[in-house]
Amino acid sequence: MFVASQIHLRSGEQSDLVVLPKDACLFGANIGPIWVFAKSPGAYQLILKTDALGIEVLTEKSNAYRDIRGTQATANRILSATFKFDGHVYQPAH
Repeated sequence: MFVASQIHLRSGEQSDLVVLPKDACLFGANIGPIWVFAKSPGAYQLILKTDALGIEVLTEKSNAYRDIRGTQATANRILSATFKFDGHVYQPAH
């Protein structure tokens, strides 16, 4: 089973989706799969798949899409990665 939330990656009118497994605790203590889908005519397209504790949709944009930061936590540190839209999908920023 999954849960989803609407987000706005491009404009306030376009509803995109963040999808998580309902029982993410089955994947580990501080990590689970997260999928981001963009609304396109007639369908949703997968544009980001990451394993994280959570994501943050940032105000900065790449190719008209808001950047996304994913965070993971270990016993002694917190790791984060920023993803930027390349025109088709999100890629880790370098």
